Amino acid sequence: MSIGAMVSWTVVGDDLLPEYPADVAEADAALVADALVASCGGRRPAAGGPPDV
Repeated sequence: MSIGAMVSWTVVGDDLLPEYPADVAEADAALVADALVASCGGRRPAAGGPPDV
């Protein structure tokens, strides 16, 4: 299979998937960010709060 065929299928596959709502994407991103920061021994600031130093 050529790279071109794989890229074409990816574009077609995107049309078959349901829409990924922005609020769900934002919540998922926050979960990933929290887990990543926690794995390094830190924590993220509350929304709109000052960064932890």
